[in-house]
Amino acid sequence: MKEIMKKCSKMAFAACLIVPSFWHPAEAKSGNTTESALNQFREKVDKEYAFQTASKLTTFRSNKMGWRTAGSKAEQEASEYVRQEMLRIGLSDVKKEAFAVDKWEFKGAEMTVKGHPSKKIKLASYATKGTSEKGLSADLIYAGKGTKEDYKKVRAKGKVVLIDIDLKNDWWINYPALQAKKEGAAGVIAIVRDTYGTVSPDSLNTFDFTGPVTIPTMNVSVRNGDQLKALLKKKKSLPIHIKNRNEVSKGGKSYNVVGKIPGKANTGGIIIGGHLDGYFDGFNDNAASIGLMLSTAKAMKDSGYKPEHPIYFVGHAAEEYGAINSYFDWQVGSWNMINKLHPEWRGNSRLFVNTEFAGIKLKDEDGFSTNDEITSFVNQYLEEGAPDVNQNVYPKGYKVSGNNSTGSDDFSYSIAGVPTAANDRSGSAFFSRLYHTQFDNAEHADQNILGEHVKLYGSMVIYADQLPIMPIDFSTKLNRFLESIKEDELKSAGIDPSQLKNQTAEATALADVLSAHLKNINLENNRNKEELANAEKEMMAIFQMTQGDLMKLDWGTQPVFAHEELQKNVTLLGQIIETLEKGEGQAALDELFYQIEDEWYSYHFDRSVVREIAESAVKQPKERLFWGADKIVSDMDLSGIIQSVQKKASSKQADYRKEIEKLEEWKLSQEIELFKAIKKENDQMKQIKDRLKKVNDRLEN
Repeated sequence: MKEIMKKCSKMAFAACLIVPSFWHPAEAKSGNTTESALNQFREKVDKEYAFQTASKLTTFRSNKMGWRTAGSKAEQEASEYVRQEMLRIGLSDVKKEAFAVDKWEFKGAEMTVKGHPSKKIKLASYATKGTSEKGLSADLIYAGKGTKEDYKKVRAKGKVVLIDIDLKNDWWINYPALQAKKEGAAGVIAIVRDTYGTVSPDSLNTFDFTGPVTIPTMNVSVRNGDQLKALLKKKKSLPIHIKNRNEVSKGGKSYNVVGKIPGKANTGGIIIGGHLDGYFDGFNDNAASIGLMLSTAKAMKDSGYKPEHPIYFVGHAAEEYGAINSYFDWQVGSWNMINKLHPEWRGNSRLFVNTEFAGIKLKDEDGFSTNDEITSFVNQYLEEGAPDVNQNVYPKGYKVSGNNSTGSDDFSYSIAGVPTAANDRSGSAFFSRLYHTQFDNAEHADQNILGEHVKLYGSMVIYADQLPIMPIDFSTKLNRFLESIKEDELKSAGIDPSQLKNQTAEATALADVLSAHLKNINLENNRNKEELANAEKEMMAIFQMTQGDLMKLDWGTQPVFAHEELQKNVTLLGQIIETLEKGEGQAALDELFYQIEDEWYSYHFDRSVVREIAESAVKQPKERLFWGADKIVSDMDLSGIIQSVQKKASSKQADYRKEIEKLEEWKLSQEIELFKAIKKENDQMKQIKDRLKKVNDRLEN
């Protein structure tokens, strides 16, 4: 999975909800069918099998450190192993399904410092160019954080630059790598500081690149990096030799793997899965979740469970990375699964359960991340159907957060119209300690925790399967939408939001009526199944609108409503103009400019670098943007203005009239885009309202 950077994530969307009990499928079934099925399933869960299969997956590797990345031989072998296990368990219709990726195969990298031949320094590569077979000989220099300002102090042409980087709070590796290329550097070696790999100073780490195939870009451990910096304090440069056996190329192929347990009906399918690719051993991220998925399937088969709806078990490939020069280069396998390989699942699946880091304690609560529309369902499951939480491990119990992250495969499913539930990873120390390092191995996992999570997530699948109809509650999302409309800000831009607010309020009232219908249906359990299946399809179409159409992305890839992002831009631009009119350029830089879209990077990198990365999000064919296609709301280019303000502020100039004139033009353009967004959202809300009325009418008759 990918952890989303904090610097651009200005909107905190997750809200923890506790919802009172209002449907009881276990009680509604004669003979407590659900309760019996849950107990039988849990009795058959084999935690040893879950852990062993996860461990086996880590043996498929591209080099001694691990690596089973998109299109590599190791990833393909991992897919074949999962296929064979599905067959051995006894799943039906087991298939290994191919899709196109950009291949990443890393076979190892090391560096030697001339004059220090006894020591080879191990490196880890990012998803970009390797060296030739002969390797790369060059001088190593230190270039600070790799910003445009740092290169004013050094000459990088033909050299390899050593940089310090905070990937989480400053910028992703693509920015300094492309800046280094612009400066003529032959390669980049990054020391990742403070935020990742803190479990050991010997940690190596790697990530996707979200950029083109450019100069070789690698990671060195903090310990070895500090030793290199110490040497560079004595000498301005060091002669080095690097060999990086890394291939990133077009024309690759990955394989998702799927098997199923057929249901009594062929609609309302439930999917449970994880991703089988990974960095280093990738035990927790994410072999453990493949162990969970396979163990769930095995326990269901061993317990003789006969589902009402088909249950699909999926191992996704190419979750970590799968596309050159795409701003949305992860979740490639899941996007292909739901959009190209199984488009029939769209609007015809009641739930996708996705897990990450299933074999390790993440926080003091065992958390779920889900869509607003099914937070009440997840809370109800935890009250009615879930195994008791282990208070010794999770003293704060269970916790549910709304609106899932873009960091994992569930997002591709949710915007395609499939409700999703995943384990909540946000705020976990796993990210700073073990994430994407060689220490993410079986030694840092717990077989008992993995076994308990098989029971927890497998039971959720059974619980959802036994419901007469999936209880989708649209009111939470619609209330969020209504609360996000800032009437004063819109009116100051000449926009009247009253019609949109009224439409949303009416839709919310209809959503409340629908929730009441669903409550009664699940309690009574006496409605015609075909009738309910048709109503559920209509609800899933509405879900696709509330989760897929209404929701866009900000530049930190966080879900946001279109008007919300544009409201923020208009307000900030107004505040910047007022600040510059007072001659306070530095205040505008310190407090305001960086909050707009991706403009934080304009402070530190050349415009050409910032624009190359921005255009990888907005100026590509949709098939190269995957789950991010048409999701970015706005793409302003304030680099020139920001850098002009920086120059004037540093020289104590206070005349910003030219910058203000350009900012006023941008503000007007954003107000126009905001007007268009409000109009489009009004049309969408009317459709949502009409569909809610239609499904209510169906269920009332």
